[in-house]
Amino acid sequence: MKNHFIYKSILSRLILASLTGEITKGQLNKLNQILASSREAREYYRNFIFCFSCLEKGEITVDSSASAKLSG
Repeated sequence: MKNHFIYKSILSRLILASLTGEITKGQLNKLNQILASSREAREYYRNFIFCFSCLEKGEITVDSSASAKLSG
């Protein structure tokens, strides 16, 4: 079985762009290629979507001190 190394930062940006509706057709094609070729990428995608939806629903809270560190 061939192992695939995924760049999670690139994958995260593609997923986020798709969720916000800011993804281009080329980016969408790249995202689909990555997901089709890598089990690790599909697992990361599922986890990303799960966490994103929990944040949107308010089921996960972000510590304000951690949030301040990220923004500044």
